[in-house]
Amino acid sequence: MRKSCWILWLLALMALTLVSACSDDSSPTGTTPTGPPEFTGNDNTITVPPGMANSSDPNAALANAYIGMANAISGHGAMFTPPTRATETDGPPWEYTWSEGGLTVTLIINETDTMYTWDVYIDGTIDTEVFDNYLFYSAWASIDGSCGGLTFYAYDGSGMMEWEWCTDALGVFTMTMSFTDGSDTLAIDLLVNPDGSGEISYVINGVTVFEVIWDALGNGEWWTWDESGTPTGSGTWSAVLS
Repeated sequence: MRKSCWILWLLALMALTLVSACSDDSSPTGTTPTGPPEFTGNDNTITVPPGMANSSDPNAALANAYIGMANAISGHGAMFTPPTRATETDGPPWEYTWSEGGLTVTLIINETDTMYTWDVYIDGTIDTEVFDNYLFYSAWASIDGSCGGLTFYAYDGSGMMEWEWCTDALGVFTMTMSFTDGSDTLAIDLLVNPDGSGEISYVINGVTVFEVIWDALGNGEWWTWDESGTPTGSGTWSAVLS
């Protein structure tokens, strides 16, 4: 992953730190004051076959790392739970406002016929950065809970990090993690079948540079390309069964 995307990742961690600080006195997840819909993140923790998890093949390890990144977004409902000290406007839309460290934080929760949305805005100053009702992060979930998404926005407006996931009627789970910084966009596309088999693609500015597939036992195959699309390698690994 390029350095710029790691910068965005750090910005996301800063966002999580802010939310943690703002939520110290919040109600437990799921007990917001007037009962608006809750955002629970991606509740589907992805597990890979033990034969893949145990593999020492570097490409299997890379795929495992990407799955770890996907799992890291699970269960972030507390990020969208206002503290008990927040002022509130009943809804929909529900609106919560509170002050934190020189900032005014506003959480707006809304619903439509097909989805729920959560948007967090900040107004004020952090160090030398001035924010004017800036959309800091947002989330959405389908009414039936099968799909959802979460987005963090960079402080300076130059990029964002986004996760979108869905489980279809057959139990096939898909997720796209995208990282945008200026003109560069990186995406990690993940698909996991109910039997544990799956595939991952790593795409830079629309060009696939890494792809891996694995079966239900954890045997895998991989391919790599450079950023012009020229093949640079391929191979397989065998499941390591304990």
